[in-house]
Amino acid sequence: MIIFATWIIGSLVKLTILIRQSLKLHSFAKLFSKKTDKTNVNGRTVNILHLPVIDSPSVVGLINPTIIIPDINLSKEEFDFIINHEVLHISNFDLVIKYLYEFIMVVYWWNPLGYIFKDKMDQILEIRVDEGVLEKNNTDEDKIKYVETLLNVSKQLQTNDEAALASYFAASGNKDLLLDRSKNILNYNKRKSNNKFVKFIFAPLLLLGFFLLSSIVFEPYTPAPEGVEFFELPFDPKISYIVKDGEDYSFCLDNFPIYKTNKREAKKLMKHQRLRGLKIYDKAKDQLPADIKVVPSEDYFVKNNGKYDYYPNGKFSVSFNEDDFKVIKPTKNYKHMKVYDKVPN
Repeated sequence: MIIFATWIIGSLVKLTILIRQSLKLHSFAKLFSKKTDKTNVNGRTVNILHLPVIDSPSVVGLINPTIIIPDINLSKEEFDFIINHEVLHISNFDLVIKYLYEFIMVVYWWNPLGYIFKDKMDQILEIRVDEGVLEKNNTDEDKIKYVETLLNVSKQLQTNDEAALASYFAASGNKDLLLDRSKNILNYNKRKSNNKFVKFIFAPLLLLGFFLLSSIVFEPYTPAPEGVEFFELPFDPKISYIVKDGEDYSFCLDNFPIYKTNKREAKKLMKHQRLRGLKIYDKAKDQLPADIKVVPSEDYFVKNNGKYDYYPNGKFSVSFNEDDFKVIKPTKNYKHMKVYDKVPN
């Protein structure tokens, strides 16, 4: 119960942070909406918002995506690289994908593999868009200028607290991602076929592994309580019950006391599937059931390498060691049964 409550509280905290970030982004974009310019890029009309902030160029908004361009020094060529990059994020529905795995993290916030999955997905989305830009700018000079654009933007911006539900051109807080993207851009032709594997196979496998790991439940091993072997014998629940005598509990099967134990062990035994429905009588308060005679059956025991196999109606049921057999055999329900050295024909 405590673990479940912790899980729910953690998910609510994570969801609250996510909603606050989303509302902050949308209210910020709405505040400066009058400054939004519309332009046509590769046949697509996009919203571009110039803001007096020192932050990474980014895309915000699911229904009406807006490209935010910060107040940093950019050449015409760098500006075009950034716009093409962000337009591809919009065309690929990358914000939808980011929303999806951010909400997955709301549920699985406790799973460390989830954060690895999130970082890898961010990397895959950025590398996929970088390669989309390079499809039309594939000369060595274009690659170098594109990497220089990444580095120039990264040096000028101050993205310290990145919002989860936005797509950033060059987040300064992730130097490793920036380095990986730069290497991939400069080696684009050599790695083109390999990146197809990264985009279309590695990501789904990573997602599958994430869910498989989160679905594994480790349960502690609980040994069977002492005395449970007595209850493997067949008995009639209608004439079987438990008698409470102070702190002692006697388990009566077929109206005969077969096992006596303390309160703690009795509670463990009462969880056994075959004993859950047995009625409990308090010897000091309740009237105990009248004795019911049990008609002897054709059941028997067979000695087998130091153990005694029980055959009800000629079919094997369960084995008892010698000590348990000495306890069971003298009881009213089993004392009449024969013991054979081998199964009779």
